[in-house]
Order: sequence, then C-alpha cells, then structure tokens
Amino acid sequence: MGDGLDGGNVRLGMLWRCADRLSHLLEPAERSVVLGDLVESRAGGGRALREIGGLVGRRQAALWLAWEPWVALLFAVPLGVVLSFVSRWWAQGNALGLADYNLERLTWEYLQHSAARRDLIEFVARLVLDNLALIAWSWVLGFVIGSVSSRTRWVTAGLFSLLLFMAAAGTTTTGEAFRPGGGLLGTMLVGTVYPLLLRVIVVLLPLEWGMQASRRRMPLPRLPLVVAAIAIMALTAFEARAVEGALAFGAGALPAPGPDGFVGSLDDGRPWWWVPIAMTMPAMYMAVTVLQPRHRSPA
Repeated sequence: MGDGLDGGNVRLGMLWRCADRLSHLLEPAERSVVLGDLVESRAGGGRALREIGGLVGRRQAALWLAWEPWVALLFAVPLGVVLSFVSRWWAQGNALGLADYNLERLTWEYLQHSAARRDLIEFVARLVLDNLALIAWSWVLGFVIGSVSSRTRWVTAGLFSLLLFMAAAGTTTTGEAFRPGGGLLGTMLVGTVYPLLLRVIVVLLPLEWGMQASRRRMPLPRLPLVVAAIAIMALTAFEARAVEGALAFGAGALPAPGPDGFVGSLDDGRPWWWVPIAMTMPAMYMAVTVLQPRHRSPA
C-alpha cells in the first residue's frame, strides 16, 4: 500500500489512477498516509483527485517560497527556449541529409570517390556531434535541476518540456520546403515526426537520466563530474556557430550580412554570440558545486 494503490482491493478507475500518479509528488510517508485514508474512507476517484491535488498544490507552493526552485527555473527556462529552436533546426537538417543518403545512393561505385566518402564522413560526424551536444546539455540540466531543488524537479522539468515543444512553434522551418517532389509525407517526416522523436530521445530522456543521477544515494565521484563539465563546455564552444545559426535561421532572426553582402557566410554579424556562453552555465554550476567540500552527517 505504501508504494501506491496497485495490488490493493480497490478497482482503479481513471481518476483514481490520476490521483495515484499525482501523489508521487508528495513525500513517501505522507503519500502512504493520504492514500490509506482515502482508501479506508472508500473515496471516489473525483474526491481522491481533488484532495490529493489540493494537498500537492499546497506543498508545492510552500516549496517555492525558498530560493532553490527559482535557481533551477533560471537554468531551465532559457535553455528550454534555446533547445526548442536548436533541436528542431538540427533535426530537420539531419533528416534532409539522411534522405539524401538512401540505399540507392550508397553504392560501392558512389563510395569509390574520395569526395563522396569525405562528404559522408563529415555528415556522420556532424550528426553524431549534434546529437551528443543535445544529450550533454539536457543531462547536465537535469543534474542541476535535481541537485538544486529535487522536490520541485517535476514542475521545472514539465515547464522545460512545454517550452521545448512550443517555443519554436509557428516560426520558420526547413520542413515547409522539403524538396521538389518530396510530397506531404516527406514534409511531415522532416518538419514534424523526426524533430519530435529527436526531442524525446536526445533531450527529454537525458534530462530524466540527469535528474536520476543527481538523486543517487551514493554521490557520483567528483572527478568524472568535473571532467564531464569541462567536456560539455568544450563541446558547446565547438558547436557555438551551429547554435547561433539555428537561432538565426530557425527563429527567423537573421544577422546583418557582412562585407560580401550574403547572409550565412563567416563575415556576418553574430547577434547570438552570447547564447552558447550562457548554455555552459549549468555545466559550470555543476563543476563548482561538486568541487565544494561535502559535509559529513554527524555520527
């Protein structure tokens, strides 16, 4: 009974299941008492959902009176907006590249050409680095959210997820012009399906892993965490231009053209230069906090 309603004699309806899920936001001891009282009083699903929802709301409101949840939110909100544009733009670009490298094209004759092999290697390297960067940024953000304010982590993660999927909605997209003859299916795959899958796999799942890692009973070793933070900052520096390009073209906020008069060349202005620097803040925060002396609990 302490772990939930499953296995009890209560036949769970939809509202009871929602109430049971919502009760996970309570402390385990309080959750067990509340669920036990509701079951013993034979409360209906509507009453259970109202009472647990009200209790969770009061407990969550009390938690937000401290400063820690706001620090976690300060990291999550800007990064949710940035990753919304970056993940969508990169996903669409990578999907277009994957469509080019189909089985009909990847023949032995094609790979005989050194230029073709070089293009393929560069595309695969870019694909791996882009996804690795998204995983790294999401994991370290989840670690910081779980470390700073564990009890409000689901609220913060929920807001991050909402921004991830909604912040870039309605802005420019390469999926709108998939390719001549690409058809509706191709446009949907590049513009909607692949970006959605990529956000779930390389953003939301690493975010959850990071939150779980921060809540381990035995803290992770300091040295690997510091090395990971440094590696994430280095990867961010390497991807800085790609991040700026995703914001410029994905958000439709194009930079001023350089002396050559063309947008998209290296001599363009860099109005988003500060964004990659800001994206290193969670990694820097993790490195600083894990290097602080850990206080031993009194014997």
